[in-house]
Amino acid sequence: MPGPILTISPLRQADAAVLGPLHVQLWHAAYTGLLSQARLDGIDPEHRTRAWEQYGQQHEANGRTVDGSVVQVARNANGTPIGWAAVGPPRDADAPSETELWSLYVAQEHWGSGVAHTLITTVLGERPAYLYVLQGNERAIRFYRRHGFTLDGATKLLDPDDGPRGGIELRMVRG
Repeated sequence: MPGPILTISPLRQADAAVLGPLHVQLWHAAYTGLLSQARLDGIDPEHRTRAWEQYGQQHEANGRTVDGSVVQVARNANGTPIGWAAVGPPRDADAPSETELWSLYVAQEHWGSGVAHTLITTVLGERPAYLYVLQGNERAIRFYRRHGFTLDGATKLLDPDDGPRGGIELRMVRG
């Protein structure tokens, strides 16, 4: 089991100062070569931080964000966020499950440490769910397969205005 985690706890507004920049770093780490560099360079850390502030405020007030996701944050021994997982109701009309894993990200220096395993286990347990993963993100696909997910053939465009070159997401289903 992972050594760097002291706690996993619900999202707080104060987490935004770390999660905003971390979110941008992780998009670069995970998606360089899979998405255009212009797309990645266009992600504004300040905008991401403001969004996380809103999510945190909503989560503290209601136990979930306004769009219905429940976010759990992994924290190191100092209490600093090092990753998160968000789960919520399905966002697809043809959803194969009542639960969607909306996001799962872990700071790059903790990849392979067990943090992601602990997060996915915390937010989903063994229950049925589905998720989307960016085509070409083989590391993530292998991770989700180890957790019982399989590709079901459904796809969607990450950036519909850019078409396929904006990224194709593959749906994976468990249960």
